[in-house]
Amino acid sequence: MKPLARIAPTTLLLIIAFSSCPARGAEIFVPGDQATIQEGIDAALDGDLVNVAPGTYVENIDFLGKTITVQSEGGSDVTVIDGGYNSVPTVKFASGETEETMILGFTIYNGEALYGGGICCDASSPTIEYCKIMGNSAGWYGGGIFLRESSPAITHCVVRGNEAFFGGGIFCGEASPALITSCKFALNDAFFGGGIYCDYSGPGFVNCVVVQNTSSSFGGGIFTDFAIPTFINCTILENSTGEKGGAIFCDATNLAITHCTITKNSAGGQGGGAYCTRGSFMSIINCIMWADSASEGPEIYLGEEAAASTLSVTYSDVQGGEEA
Repeated sequence: MKPLARIAPTTLLLIIAFSSCPARGAEIFVPGDQATIQEGIDAALDGDLVNVAPGTYVENIDFLGKTITVQSEGGSDVTVIDGGYNSVPTVKFASGETEETMILGFTIYNGEALYGGGICCDASSPTIEYCKIMGNSAGWYGGGIFLRESSPAITHCVVRGNEAFFGGGIFCGEASPALITSCKFALNDAFFGGGIYCDYSGPGFVNCVVVQNTSSSFGGGIFTDFAIPTFINCTILENSTGEKGGAIFCDATNLAITHCTITKNSAGGQGGGAYCTRGSFMSIINCIMWADSASEGPEIYLGEEAAASTLSVTYSDVQGGEEA
């Protein structure tokens, strides 16, 4: 009987380790292998990488629930997804995508929809990095980005020049605890919440800039409604509104602002820096509120509608005092 060959212990360990590693996904090139980004997504399997060459791609894409990465080869300055104002979002996540589904390095442009002209996340939580979401519009919610029951990770993005009725830059709605870091919201416009609108949600904004956004009614920079958002290490600058809350409008909201600078915002009515109403609680810790302007309460104004609002200011520099 022929004896069995012996396998050295180190060799055996290598075999076990290799066999336990997941198979690497395929790489699909656009337009080399597939003519469009959507065709690349359609052809991809979970774990695949769709690699997109520089250029402008006039299309609307849907990730279809796939655990894939779609990335540009040259970055957002030279790789554009142009939605063509086709009454649908430019980029759609609506099939339960998780953080392992990623889009990296695109300009997302010319989207038009009722919800989320640029990016629509509906019960989905993808990873969105190094993108520019620009020149999109929504008839109702989220000109740049729309979130509903979604908690995406949005990092190093610019959300600029978008418009909607609620939330020109981004709308965070219905239990969306998104984490948004190192992003810039600039020159967006809405009737309510020019830059950011938080509704029944608890997103976190870290190291973000909210600058030169406008609203014709309430919340030039930020509008919060029955929400529990947090802002940490953010700059809220030169936003304006026709009525109340140049930088921030709080409606029945528990809002925490820490290590932030709020300055040079303006309101045609009350609360150049912040307007709080209907039992809101706003906590301001280690912040600067300075050089904001309004007809009443240039920095902070507590409205008298319904239940009284509460303000807590700690280790902060507020020009003129807490209610000024």
